[in-house]
Amino acid sequence: MDRNEARAALNRLGWPDWMLDMGIRANFHCEYCDKDMLADVDSYDGWQKDHIVPDGNDDVSNLAIACKTCNFIKRNSDPRPLAKGEDRDSLVAAARNIVTERRARKEEVLQKTKNAIAAILEQGQASGSV
Repeated sequence: MDRNEARAALNRLGWPDWMLDMGIRANFHCEYCDKDMLADVDSYDGWQKDHIVPDGNDDVSNLAIACKTCNFIKRNSDPRPLAKGEDRDSLVAAARNIVTERRARKEEVLQKTKNAIAAILEQGQASGSV
């Protein structure tokens, strides 16, 4: 199957050209955490387009592939104040930094949550109550 036949087959599977082009540009990975968006069904179904600069501009240069988690974490954050330049790569890098920092904070909260739940469950099992 040549490239054109492959694109046509993907179009028939519901992949519009703009989505294919975004996927190819990002090697089908989340542009913020590098998750392989074709690794499994959850990742595949978690594919979302994100507006790098949340101004509603739908130009492909302002769109990034993001997994659901990164898109949720980034939300409407504008990476321009943190970017080293105005080019797409600088904006994506700044957005990636925003997501990475927020993800780290969420990981800390998750760990504290797990520790507290483990303590509750241990006490419940020791006392026989649920």
